[in-house]
Amino acid sequence: MDKSVPLSHQSSEMKKILFLAWGYSIHAQRRMQIFVDDPLFDVTIVSTYNYQFPGATIILLSQAHKKQNFERSSHHPAIHKILYPVSLFLKFIQELINIVRDYFILKKTIEQKRPDVIFLQTLMYPCYLILLIRKIAPVIITFWNGDVTWWAKWTGIERLLKKQIIISGIKKASAITVNSIEAKNACIHYGKTAKCIHLIRYPGVDISRFHPIDKASAKIYIGQNAQKIIFWPRGIADYLNFDTLVAASQIVLKKYSNVHFIVLFANKEVDISVHEKLKVKGIEKNYTLLSKIQFEDMPYYYSAANMMISISSNDSLPNTMLEAMACGCPLIMGDIPQIRSWVIDGKNGYLCHVKDAEKLAECIIKVIENPQNINERFILENLTLIKQEVESSKMSKEIKKLVTNVSLKTTELI
Repeated sequence: MDKSVPLSHQSSEMKKILFLAWGYSIHAQRRMQIFVDDPLFDVTIVSTYNYQFPGATIILLSQAHKKQNFERSSHHPAIHKILYPVSLFLKFIQELINIVRDYFILKKTIEQKRPDVIFLQTLMYPCYLILLIRKIAPVIITFWNGDVTWWAKWTGIERLLKKQIIISGIKKASAITVNSIEAKNACIHYGKTAKCIHLIRYPGVDISRFHPIDKASAKIYIGQNAQKIIFWPRGIADYLNFDTLVAASQIVLKKYSNVHFIVLFANKEVDISVHEKLKVKGIEKNYTLLSKIQFEDMPYYYSAANMMISISSNDSLPNTMLEAMACGCPLIMGDIPQIRSWVIDGKNGYLCHVKDAEKLAECIIKVIENPQNINERFILENLTLIKQEVESSKMSKEIKKLVTNVSLKTTELI
């Protein structure tokens, strides 16, 4: 293929692309949106969630529909004890039925649509069903959320199975996209040649959406008037080390009582337990717990905040980090290899050990006190980094070029 020829002229035919996506994910939605918005691609999405893209064909799998409920009832404890194993067995049978049903839905869709490329957003369910289907179009896999760097590590029966899925998927893929050198090396370790693995950090950051907004205006927009705001946007799963933040906040609030923490996570039941924990510690008034923030509102939260904190024990390339950078929000990140590729301690943010509450408190206080206007240097460094490395229009061109080349069976890239 002549690389000097623009992509749109390399093949005048519309490319048919079939996406397999797990549940709802804003990341998967934004990645698929790139192709839905391009008239050169005919997009079909097979998922357990109805993404409702205008112009795309949406095929819903079993979990998108209401399933039979075998959850715990209000039976007497003795009766529940007897019925619980039965309910587990019924759930297992229902899951098997769903898997078989979804397999045939996917197989039929592929036969009818005859896509040029099948694009998997991770190898979580239902994406790994593709491994059961023979004689299909070329497969591209985008690995994310640490799929190959920590999700597939062998630490028991469950992860052993996941590891085998990853290995099988890597072998079947015509091309793989990753967002970090570490993930690329992991794919090579699992047996894929380097020329098949592409470091494309799509969808990237849309700097027309994510950019600095006047702090006072942003605070008004999100309804917060605290003098200092700390944004924690990634949830409270164990690997995110929310307990470290809580412990650090107790230290910080002894010195700066006007600091407010905004915590985002998508679980209302957890909301109650977390609020009770904060109440016991006497700091619940310094926390706002949000189960959801609209995507279009995220730039206002980054801009209103004095810092964004994410101290995950395992990571790949968190979009929240990139978005915060683009919005001029200083960062405190976990001191782990994947993050060190983007944040240099004291140069464009702060790094701290993910379990060290005292160190985290020290970093928070540094951002609050802003010695020698270091925050402003962080902001300038990060704005430049985003424009150079992950600006969305560049990333979109790269991923579209890869898909087109794979569909044309271009050996040079596959």
